[in-house]
Amino acid sequence: QAAQVSPDDISLGFLVRAKGVVPGSTAPLEFLHITFQCFFAAFYLALSADVPPALLRHLFNCGRPGNSPMARLLPTMCIQASEGKDSSVAALLQKAEPHNLQITAAFLAGLLSREHWGLLAECQTSEKALLRRQACARWCLARSLRKHFHSIPPAAPGEAKSVHAMP
Repeated sequence: QAAQVSPDDISLGFLVRAKGVVPGSTAPLEFLHITFQCFFAAFYLALSADVPPALLRHLFNCGRPGNSPMARLLPTMCIQASEGKDSSVAALLQKAEPHNLQITAAFLAGLLSREHWGLLAECQTSEKALLRRQACARWCLARSLRKHFHSIPPAAPGEAKSVHAMP
């Protein structure tokens, strides 16, 4: 009820009742699959007015957020809830799987691409904010590629050609 989810919303099939529930309490809702959760988190990050574009760097770093500003990025609904008492956004992000953050970053990069510019521009009230998010994502991705290429070891002596796979 706090999330204002109606039975009609549940009937769409994206949300299901969680299986591990304490007897006597109502079953919390969770996304049918983690990729839905990551997509909607990325969609929130792309369009939310309360997310400064500079904070997107923390998502693309995909490290453990700790006390970083990343804790303010995602709403509680976008991170899987834990069974513990501490369910603050910061605590949930500390327990978030780095792989899930990487999936969210990939979705965000796709949403901010030129291909989807028109769709996002229709949803976004501020074109400047969308441009700043897009520029930040582009900068983070370019930086990541540079770091990757600099980490590739040089070819072994006497080796004519060397092929390296992207991680």
